[in-house]
Amino acid sequence: MSRTIDIFVSTPKALSNFVYEIEAHLNLKFKLMSDQGEIWYEYQNDLLIVTIGEHTFENDRDMNFESYRFDISIYQKKINIQNQNELQILNFAYLIFNILKSTNIGQLMMVDDLQNKIEEY
Repeated sequence: MSRTIDIFVSTPKALSNFVYEIEAHLNLKFKLMSDQGEIWYEYQNDLLIVTIGEHTFENDRDMNFESYRFDISIYQKKINIQNQNELQILNFAYLIFNILKSTNIGQLMMVDDLQNKIEEY
């Protein structure tokens, strides 16, 4: 699996309502997905895949994953051009993070590869 940028979101909204709000702000359409009882939403283009769903990560060092309900995971689709796309993935993650921040949807935490905290709001 490739490197991810994750945005964790604490909000009381239902998953479908949360995704609808993101779709409206980004002018994108996410597809409802499911597998073995797990439900998430997914968007893909030629460069990246974005998934939105609940998560089960446990707290790790200064990253209190358990305080956040949803995980928006952004990762590159084509690994063979990894270095070219990493900056674009990060820029897209910041776009989502800043949109969510401007809506005051709730607490936010952006993490690089589930190892390093980038920013909190």
